Amino acid sequence: MASQGWEICSTWEVDDGGGASLSDHVTVRDVQSSDGAGGLEDACIRLVPGPEKQSCEVTVRFKQQQHAIHCIDVLSTARTCEVYRQNEGDTDAEYLCTARGQLETVKETLVSGVSVKSLYRAEMDLEDPDLCTSVTIRLLSLQDKSHVIIGHILVLVSPGPYLAGGSQSAPAPVHAAVGGGASAASLGAMMPLMLQMAQGFSMPDLKNKMSFISNASAESVSGRVLSQQGGGTAHEELAIRALAVKPGPSPVQSHTPAPHPSPPGKSEALLEDVCQRLERLESVCARIETSLSKTLESFDKRLRILENGTDKPSEN
Repeated sequence: MASQGWEICSTWEVDDGGGASLSDHVTVRDVQSSDGAGGLEDACIRLVPGPEKQSCEVTVRFKQQQHAIHCIDVLSTARTCEVYRQNEGDTDAEYLCTARGQLETVKETLVSGVSVKSLYRAEMDLEDPDLCTSVTIRLLSLQDKSHVIIGHILVLVSPGPYLAGGSQSAPAPVHAAVGGGASAASLGAMMPLMLQMAQGFSMPDLKNKMSFISNASAESVSGRVLSQQGGGTAHEELAIRALAVKPGPSPVQSHTPAPHPSPPGKSEALLEDVCQRLERLESVCARIETSLSKTLESFDKRLRILENGTDKPSEN
């Protein structure tokens, strides 16, 4: 990955007594790289607060394309680290996680006149690596509030689609293909079936119909479900119409050459991922159904008590 694909900035200033650069201590690597955590900078760098008196934050901004953050490793004098991500156009950063570092003894060294004997290592593995255009590491609980010593910050990422104005135009990875095109049409077609699943539709039946969903348009499937639920209430019909997504342009009708079919392995992985998400949705719907059943039973008991009370003759 080319270093010019991102930039490093911080809310604190580098104590440049030795001409050090923060970018030498922040490494961005592909998650599939064989280097892992090896070959990192052995020396340390010292940051001091700026005039704004903000918390110490180190931000990696991706200039050409989005990236999914998989893992972050921080070696510093900060006992606690928080991670945030942000996309282009977002006003606020999204909080991801907090990690408390483990104390490690390092070879004693002097950094801008400060003796360093131990640092804290905080490792953060992100279970849901969504795409973003920047990631921010906030360093908290410092050993000395007047400065922070950083050994290294390692960020493991996987590249995603290029941003507007980027040098290339790359498709989004499978785990982030949520908008536009055939993928959006397929996901839109699944929404009515999700409603059926919440009413008792089993997962084996859903898996048997996945091949049909991938070839059907969202509009035709939505219409079929509406016709099957013709006896339902108006609220159910409105909910189904609201969730229906119009299909994107068909690749067959496009003037551009049709893309090569995906290898069977990727299709199976996508199918398995969708099934896992739908199983989680089924679990949530089941819990909601159980909660509603308990509430209705409680109302029914209260009504019976009230009816029994009104049926008894008043005592004179």
